[in-house]
Amino acid sequence: MAKRQPPKRLFKGKDHVSAYQQRERSPVKLMKQVSRDHPDLLQNIEHVLVTRFHQDPDMDDRAASEALRACLGGAEPADPRVASLVEALRSVRELQAASDDLWHDALRVVADSVRRHSDLEPGEVGYLSFVANYVG
Repeated sequence: MAKRQPPKRLFKGKDHVSAYQQRERSPVKLMKQVSRDHPDLLQNIEHVLVTRFHQDPDMDDRAASEALRACLGGAEPADPRVASLVEALRSVRELQAASDDLWHDALRVVADSVRRHSDLEPGEVGYLSFVANYVG
């Protein structure tokens, strides 16, 4: 009897390593770990988003998501509302004195939460309304 070869699909895409695979943590494990060990950092990030949501009636989930992605990628956003939010988030980081890895992990957790609670359509505030119930 001839030896069977493993299916080729097992070997597809092995060159691509996502940020979670690289760090060997799934989004759920990352959320649990950061929530358990650094709830203050997550609350401070969410507080900035919720405060801006209460102050600016045009603030939506999409702006929050763009600000989080800009902080993760180091890019300067074109939208002045998002740029202002990025500056506020950077201030939180300075106050917390978080390491780069911890800061990026916390931003990823919040960004995942935004994606989970919102379709990111213009004007949608599902995530911001949800998190406003927990953050003052």
